[in-house]
Amino acid sequence: LHRLRKTNERSIETVESLLDLAEIQAGTVDVETVELDALAKSVMASFSHAAAEAGVVMSSELQSVSVRGDAVLLRQMLSNLIQNAIRHNDQGGFATVLTRYEQEVMVLEVENSGAKLTTELVEQLVDPFYRGTGRTRTESNQGRGLGLSIVSAIVDRHEGKLVLDPRETGGLIVRVNLPR
Repeated sequence: LHRLRKTNERSIETVESLLDLAEIQAGTVDVETVELDALAKSVMASFSHAAAEAGVVMSSELQSVSVRGDAVLLRQMLSNLIQNAIRHNDQGGFATVLTRYEQEVMVLEVENSGAKLTTELVEQLVDPFYRGTGRTRTESNQGRGLGLSIVSAIVDRHEGKLVLDPRETGGLIVRVNLPR
């Protein structure tokens, strides 16, 4: 019964994520001015307990930046990125969130330590259901493989650009460029 309940919970989570992804890709963006630095601070605070439990030190360098976009979608994007930075990390690792302007774009970066990743693997991380450990779920890898697919869809809806780069010493740098 326990295993059946867990399987059902995972199925529900997957269906909800797929519905979120479909809605983002098909819907319209409710445009308003969003203070992304304040939103990032709020999302980081909501994950502080999870980071502490995982032994991940979170920090930020948040310059005051605003962007025209959908606050709900941007919160979801930040939540997915920060959750991934904690989940796919090492005990004693770090996760850093940065916001700044560069010329005519707003830049959000989430960088974390963790396992060494190849460029080939990183290129596949935005594919639905793909996880850094492959397509198999393990007890230590509870993700559905949809988080970065959802982030990519949100960035696309905001006419931005998503760039993923492996860190030389392990972990990932995720950079989101959104029009100013």
